Amino acid sequence: YAVAMERLREGLEIPTEESVNLAQERLGGELVPPSQSKNYEGYVTNLQAGDKIELTINAPVGGLYEVWLDYRVEEQTFLNPELSFEINDTTQFNEMNALTLPLQWQQAHEESAIQFDRYGDQLQVRSELAGEWDQQPLKDPNHFFADPLKFELAEGENTLSFELIEGAILLGDIIIKNTQRSILSYEEYLVVHEGASKQNDQQLLTIETENPVTKSRRSIRGQYLRNPALSPYDYQTRLLNVLDGASFSEPGDQVSYVLTVEESGFYQITFKYLQNMNNGMPARRRIELNGEVPFEELSTYFFDYSNKWIHETLSDDEGNAFLFYLEEGQHTLSLVIDSTLVAAPYHELLALLAKMDGIGAEVVRLTGGLVDRQRAWGAETSLAEILDGLNAQREVLIDLLGNEKLPILTELAVAIAMVESFYEQPDTLPHYLTRFNQGYSSAYGRIQSVLPTLIASPLSMDRIFIHDANVELPRERVGIFTTALESVKAFAYTF
Repeated sequence: YAVAMERLREGLEIPTEESVNLAQERLGGELVPPSQSKNYEGYVTNLQAGDKIELTINAPVGGLYEVWLDYRVEEQTFLNPELSFEINDTTQFNEMNALTLPLQWQQAHEESAIQFDRYGDQLQVRSELAGEWDQQPLKDPNHFFADPLKFELAEGENTLSFELIEGAILLGDIIIKNTQRSILSYEEYLVVHEGASKQNDQQLLTIETENPVTKSRRSIRGQYLRNPALSPYDYQTRLLNVLDGASFSEPGDQVSYVLTVEESGFYQITFKYLQNMNNGMPARRRIELNGEVPFEELSTYFFDYSNKWIHETLSDDEGNAFLFYLEEGQHTLSLVIDSTLVAAPYHELLALLAKMDGIGAEVVRLTGGLVDRQRAWGAETSLAEILDGLNAQREVLIDLLGNEKLPILTELAVAIAMVESFYEQPDTLPHYLTRFNQGYSSAYGRIQSVLPTLIASPLSMDRIFIHDANVELPRERVGIFTTALESVKAFAYTF
């Protein structure tokens, strides 16, 4: 993150030229001919865990480049391929020590993929690797940046070294290039589709979310909840009827669904969801159609905290529903978790924690744990910087999340008050270090507890509706009498 910010300030050149390295031009790994390359047009390199390759690639112009890989994950591994990467024997930033390549899991195609136990309860659907060639850039493994990572290359020849830490892959071409990522605003999106036919036939397409067509982790799974308002539902058996939010919560997680539109036109998209975890935080998702974010407002979309199942029609800040132009035929709808919006406050809070550690270590070094109330510690300047930083990041998070009563903001407020007391009486630091940076209840511990809450983003989903504005959607919840009746029926069935 620090390197990215420094490069942003320096304004290094981002060339438009590109260069390609072929498998037969590199050292290391096992060279595989086209006849055995599993449908790749050319030679490939077979890499197993521990294998290293080295190659020379020519940068037409010095500057920042993205590195793209053609690869295929071998079926014998269930691990995300992880590799380390050096340029001219140098690691330019920490993330280069553990870069990951995304996997795609899909529901097994056999009819036996959906199975039931002897009581008629549905078992988890079996998943298998997609097993296809893919071209992907090297990206931030922590998912703080949606765009590919950029690496500094000198003009002319550069030596690139890769080591596969875990997994097994076939590696095709390696390309250095830069992609232009320009996303329209919603207003621009509507202008592009101005004059397109309107959809007024009250069509309603429904997607059951418990079994995505593809997913980024095998452990993303469906879940059974006994609730007659959810679909599918049967009082006699347990059917998977929601996407488990606890399993779909980590940065980098992605699920995709296929929908078939019978008539071209404008549609709205509504999610039936539940978000009752993560201390009241809203869930964030990047919404993609056919692999692209249709307009900027969907780069990060917030689903507010709710302890009840509710409908969320994708809308702007004023509640006006977005319209999506969908042509007749198949489309892919994807939801992706990234941490782009929280990257800045997350790293700023980490830097403030490092400063607090430094103050605490210095006090212990000077005092040996003994208290001297007559001694001036000169910590006021550092404490003032920490106070200013904490207040600034709390304001950033209030603006971002829109609710200053969230538990994480309350924790930050308490931490600020504790640091402020030390700023006003710095001579108390040696005696009360446990309140400053030692233990969960210290100012340090309270700030630290905020970080995982910022990153996590659980979201449970029942169904997705693609519909015309005039369509009446199914009810979000059923009445108390229906719930009671279904409970009685389920209880009677146990006898």
